[in-house]
Amino acid sequence: MKYTVNTPNKYINSIDNVPRLSLGEFPTPIKKIHLHNGCYFWFKDDGLSSPLYGGNKVRKLEYLLAEAKQSHATRLITYGDYGSHNLLACALFGKKLGFNLDIITFPSPDGYNTENSLSIYEKLNANIITTKNMITASIHALKLRKKGSYLMPLGSSSPLSTLGYVKAGLELSAQIQEGILPPPKKIYVALGTTGTVAGLLIGLTLAEVPTCVVAVRTIEPIIANRFRLSKLVLGALKCLQLPKSFYKATMNRLEYIDGNWLGKGYGYSTPESQKAVELMVKIDVDLEPVFTGKTMAAMLNRLSEYPSGELLFWNTHSRIKESQL
Repeated sequence: MKYTVNTPNKYINSIDNVPRLSLGEFPTPIKKIHLHNGCYFWFKDDGLSSPLYGGNKVRKLEYLLAEAKQSHATRLITYGDYGSHNLLACALFGKKLGFNLDIITFPSPDGYNTENSLSIYEKLNANIITTKNMITASIHALKLRKKGSYLMPLGSSSPLSTLGYVKAGLELSAQIQEGILPPPKKIYVALGTTGTVAGLLIGLTLAEVPTCVVAVRTIEPIIANRFRLSKLVLGALKCLQLPKSFYKATMNRLEYIDGNWLGKGYGYSTPESQKAVELMVKIDVDLEPVFTGKTMAAMLNRLSEYPSGELLFWNTHSRIKESQL
């Protein structure tokens, strides 16, 4: 049986006017996940967005690296902790496109503290600078900024890169129209630097998909908050030259920010996230404990209220492991 959403409005094509590189393999697949208790949900797997390195950064980098190319930059400056998926994605795709790399990094929080990525950056001939923390790393990044360089935003989230997930929302609409799944009532997705959620909200609104988003906080509220999210929504709408009237309708798609699963903070797992990861491994779904594990724990907590495919989990974790790089 095919399900339909309303006819997309006239503003959708505006996104095709924004320069973009083709880095990923889209659309990413959707599958139905059955649990032993008889409940099931839908799983949108952006972990398979690229054979180089998957996850939610690929869609964002298509726009950021296009802008870097257009500005004639030859160096990328990016910063984050040792375990940062964004840092790794920026380095891998940047090198593939011929950029020189300035990698500014620092120890990850306890429980997420891996230096394996440093060896990857060495193989990429990156200029690696180690600092104490996020503040010192951002200061170093600003000092390195000069003509011919391009400073990647934190988490690769900016109004421009948010367009990657606007397209993702439109992609989901097309998959619904194809009959792959019915329109979900709610999408569960990790909330970090907020670009992924902002884009999805806009894309769903443009396509008029009757779905709300539950954003599960995985980074401290000073970064993962409604104010930052709303600024990215407004900035992305401006990039697309859409009327401000879209803002209210877009933000109404956000059901709420669920901050109950953060635990000690970014980079720390929780008993609930570990349990969710272990449960998913049994059904051949690979998550990690500090972003997607917490998001899955939040969704599983509500699944008994929506047992028959009303929920969709949006996987933002790369299926390509560091050991494979």
